[in-house]
Formats: sequence, C-alpha cells, structure tokens
Amino acid sequence: MVSNAKTVISELLPILRVYQDGTVERFVDSPFVPSSPEDPSIGVSSKYTTIHHPSQHDSTSQNSHPPPAKENFPYRDGSLHIHLKKKSAIFIFIRCMSQLHSFRASTYPQGLQRRHSRTLCRLTLCSTVARKPNYRRLLASKDTTISPLVSARLYLPKLSSPTHQKNLPNLVYFHGGGFCIESAFSFLYHNPMNSLASQAKVIIVSVEHRPAPEHPLPAAYEDSWTALQWVASHSLKGTIKKDSWLSDNGDFDRVYIGGDSAGANIAHNMALRAGTEGLVGAIKISGLFLSHPYFWGSDPTGSESVLVHEENILYRMWTFAYPSAPGGIDHPMINPFARDAPSLSGIGCSRLLVCVAGKDDLRERGIRYAEAVRESGWGGDLELFEVEGEGHCFHIANPGTDSAKIMVNRLVSFLQ
Repeated sequence: MVSNAKTVISELLPILRVYQDGTVERFVDSPFVPSSPEDPSIGVSSKYTTIHHPSQHDSTSQNSHPPPAKENFPYRDGSLHIHLKKKSAIFIFIRCMSQLHSFRASTYPQGLQRRHSRTLCRLTLCSTVARKPNYRRLLASKDTTISPLVSARLYLPKLSSPTHQKNLPNLVYFHGGGFCIESAFSFLYHNPMNSLASQAKVIIVSVEHRPAPEHPLPAAYEDSWTALQWVASHSLKGTIKKDSWLSDNGDFDRVYIGGDSAGANIAHNMALRAGTEGLVGAIKISGLFLSHPYFWGSDPTGSESVLVHEENILYRMWTFAYPSAPGGIDHPMINPFARDAPSLSGIGCSRLLVCVAGKDDLRERGIRYAEAVRESGWGGDLELFEVEGEGHCFHIANPGTDSAKIMVNRLVSFLQ
C-alpha cells in the first residue's frame, strides 16, 4: 500500500514544519488582509509596491509574497473576521516568546533613563475582531513592489492642510515573526500600522521580506536594506521610478526605522549598516526604535536558564532561520555582544528608543543592549522604556488594551 503521508525533514514546533517535497506548513500565521484606497475599518488607504534597487538583480527568485490578490484573502470585503483556532495559534507563538520561564525582577543599569507603566491586562481571545472607529478622512494605505524580491505596504495620513501633507516624517518598519512567519500584509500587523500612522502622522513603509526557511537568512537582511535604500532614494531627483506618496509627501530630513521582535533585530542591523555604508542621498536616520528586540547568544544572561538554554525556542529559531550563520547563535546579527560584533558606537542614528516588557523573556537582553550602547560611546540620545506586567509584543497581539495604548503613545511621541 502506498502511503500519502509526506516526509518531514525539519520542524520548529509549535511554529512550522518542513517537508521533503519542499513545502512548508506554518501552524502560526495570521491571514492576509487587503489594502484599499479607503480602508473600511479605520479609513486608511493602502497599496502594494514593488521596490527596485540596482543591487537586486536576481529576477529568477520568487517574492516573499506576491502582490496579494483579493481572492487570496479570507474575505473578499477585507473584513477582519478570523476563527478562534487561528487566533489562538497566534497567541501560542506570542506566549512562547514571552513566557519561557517565570519573570524575575532585575535592576536597571545605572545611567539609563527608565520609564514604565504598571498597567496590567489579560490576553483575551475572541472569534471576531471588533471594527475600529471610522477614521476614513485621516489615513490611506496601499501596497507596492520594491523589487522582484521585496514589497511593502505603505500608509499615508490624510491631513487637512496641503502644506503639512508635504512634510511628513518617513518610518521604515520591519515586522516580527522570528524571520519565519507573519507578513507586512497580515491581519496581525495591518491594524497596528494603521493606528501608528494615523496617530503619529507619519508615512509608514512596512517592509515585506522573504521568509525563512524557504529563504534562509541573510535574505531578510538584504531585502530590508534594499527597502531602506529605496526609501532614501526618493530624496534624489531622477534616480528611479518613484512612489508619489513618498516623493510628494515625505520629509527626508526625518527618516525613522523601527520594528518589533525579529523586526527590531533587523532594524538594529540596518542602523549599524547605515552607519558604516551610508544611505542613498546621504540621508541620515533621525531615530531608531526597537520594540522587544530579538537578541540571543550562547551564554545565558541574567535569569535565563542555563540547563535548557539550547532548547529554548529563541535559540532554535535563529539556527533554523540561519543554519549556515558563521558563529551560529553568536553571530553578530543575533548577538550584538559577541566578541567579533561591530562596535555599537557605529549605530547610524541620533536617537534610540529601546522598549522592553516586564514579562518578556527577551527583557534582560534588551536592557543589556541599551547599557552596551551607552557604554560604547555612541553619542546619541538613548531611552529605555518598559511596560511592566506584559509579555512579548503585547501591543501587536492586543492593540486595544490600556497597556498597548501606553506603548503606542510612546512610539508616537518618539516619532514627533
């Protein structure tokens, strides 16, 4: 009898499984939601763009996700209804990242500015996502293709004054998901980006990079660099076919980058590379924010368990996404404290906001990172911000809570 069962060649449970025929089964991923000239849920218009950059010449490679057709979405009208089982899977991943061991309090290094909130909230699961108030006149979004390999979702606030509309800061955002799951087009990130763009009055370029394991690292880093350079190129005249939202409305004296979790890791590495190589048009990064950044290493930090350190999903996720990484888990891109890591004094921005959460397993490495930047001699303005009593990326998983609003308000303030 012939078996129809597929052969598993590798897996990263409870997140995904890879089969011998090359297919990847993702157990934790939120559904795509479409962009539209006027988002029906909160009045944001969105579009899909392909980014082209001279360094991206491999036209035979597949996009991380092709421009999303409406028929690929769960609901043709773009509604954000998802099943309880799917949403529960998303929270499994969030909890894996934030509750790997019990939280232990630790003190802040002397000299770091500490701000925090004691607001507490609970994870709540529901089968239907509530609609947001209609801010149709406040925001627009669209999807765009940057190159054959890279795409993005753009968010543009709609301001009443034409003068103000032409002087909006630009934020290049990198989504989280352990380099393996989630998307700039997913339900999990669409609403938080809508909210941040409308409140902060910034143009957001939410980058869609190729995911591992189909495209192992450093693919995501290279895609993200392509996207950042593409945004910077809009400051020059006659360089490429530009996106009108950026060229007509963006203020390139105010360019920010940021991200959450693995996306914060990407943002850190982009800022380091910008400090060394520079950006098109000599653009300077005004500020960098890292929300619950994903850093790890072979040596446990603080209260991290010594006995099960290599079994930790944070350890396994890196080796799964970048199996050929020189130095393995101590590669400088995942471990900025490694012996051969570049000096953090070279971070190419003037302001840095490091956000941590009280119950996040990555909290202590985030604090250590902020301390290391300060001790490196980096000359910018540094702030460490904590929301106590919350887990990893709580503001993404539960954007409507009081704690999430406190977090978003701090990001909004940083982007002013």
